Amino acid sequence: MVERIPSSTTAAAADLPDQPTLNFQAPELPRELREFLTLPGRHVLLVRGPAGSGKTTLSVELLERLEGHLILVTPAGEGLDDRLSEFIRRNPTTQILHVTMGGGCQARMPSNGTLPGHVLAAGPFGDERRTDRPPWVETILRRLSPVGHTYIVVDHWTANDTGNADPAQGGDAFANADEREIQALRSALEGTATHLIILAESVPSATAVSGVDGVVETGYEPTPNGRIRLLTLRKLRGVPIATPEYPYSLAEGRFRCAMPLPPNFRPPIGPPDNAPIDRPGFLWPGSTAYAKVFGWLQMGAMTSIELGPAIPDYFEPAITTPLVAHTLLAGGRVVLVPMPTRLPEEVVSVLLQWVPSKTLECNLRILSAGGVETNPLLKKVLFPLRRAKPRRASSDRAARVVPAFDDVVQFLRDTEVRKPALYVLSFDGLRAVAAVTGVQYDTATFPLIVARYAQLPGFHGVAVARVGDPLAMTVQGHAETFLHADSSHGRLFLSGIRPETVLHGLSWGEGDARYRLIPMS
Repeated sequence: MVERIPSSTTAAAADLPDQPTLNFQAPELPRELREFLTLPGRHVLLVRGPAGSGKTTLSVELLERLEGHLILVTPAGEGLDDRLSEFIRRNPTTQILHVTMGGGCQARMPSNGTLPGHVLAAGPFGDERRTDRPPWVETILRRLSPVGHTYIVVDHWTANDTGNADPAQGGDAFANADEREIQALRSALEGTATHLIILAESVPSATAVSGVDGVVETGYEPTPNGRIRLLTLRKLRGVPIATPEYPYSLAEGRFRCAMPLPPNFRPPIGPPDNAPIDRPGFLWPGSTAYAKVFGWLQMGAMTSIELGPAIPDYFEPAITTPLVAHTLLAGGRVVLVPMPTRLPEEVVSVLLQWVPSKTLECNLRILSAGGVETNPLLKKVLFPLRRAKPRRASSDRAARVVPAFDDVVQFLRDTEVRKPALYVLSFDGLRAVAAVTGVQYDTATFPLIVARYAQLPGFHGVAVARVGDPLAMTVQGHAETFLHADSSHGRLFLSGIRPETVLHGLSWGEGDARYRLIPMS
């Protein structure tokens, strides 16, 4: 259960010096966590999670948002985490203090002998943990300015170490050893504006957790098609927690949370990216992000996109519109059966941002139950819907198809030689068309229809359907590319079943309407 504690300010904070303004703009980190780390006074934050889950990366990401100089305290003779080493390389003003297990300190200090700014400390403490105030803490305290925030990060702290308690004193004393250790560090920093951030792989006792001001967890959550990293805000004293769980990524060595999308969110649809090269036999998907993760689209094959039950309708146009626009600009032809909630007027108005109206008139056809011929261009691009005529029994199952089938096949067959012929099909949209025309599709005849299209030169089909759609399942096994889209914690994720990929979060950056795919790994 997530603990929500009303906002408050400690009485001790009133006696502290005025706090400077911090440069703490981190839009890809939770607002609650950022607010907690700017509270006045002394606070202890416990960050726990398994090895490799990103605790150190999270701490470095937070520290990079702080103003002033940083001091890195590490055990002498031990190597640094790669992320810490990179942090030091990018911050040449960082001062380094090496801690020895015997209690001494070797330091590279500024010439004036002071340590201004903020502190980054990495454990473990070793034998020094048996004292109330380790010598390296005393060394830091003697050199810190009494004004300003201080941030100390203790990396790889191990709770309930056997050196912290005497088992002969009984189980209670042993169980409370980790709490006493935390409180010893807390007391050493009393009267200062210090945030102590403790990173721990093991799970501390409930007593130790109750003794800290905040607890966050880095870990994983399984999904039907992989797993996502999940940051959980368990407790932040003084800050109400509105959103307790955030998917996050460590891609490119950064800790980035996927912030929940607002309820009325509608993603921008960006222009198609230019193809970097010409690949005979393949169609450029219109998106560099898509091509990097899932590859190009093979001619004479299909892509099947399976939608989870919570995926909003805006997902399909966000993914397929760059592909449609690129195909048209490349001189190919496109037949589009949009979702029932997407009117042809909307499709055309978006494409007109990049594709000339003459190209749409000649090379685009839309099959939609919601089509209304309100302007000359729509009259050109809309396939007319005709009611199906009663047919006599026929041994040719392929003859029992939608009335527009022959028109669609002929339109794509007339594509210019060596140009792509693209068919983007929403199964929900197809059912809407079937309801208007009186045509019944079944799992026996539909694969025959698909096979007819696959024989067309330059053809590629993109089929979009909800999970468990029986009609879509007849073609999913034959699709060259099979993708699954799902929604979790207010974000959209896309993963490859064929080819197999990790979950990728869809993201839209400021100033660029093109979507991005961030690996959640």
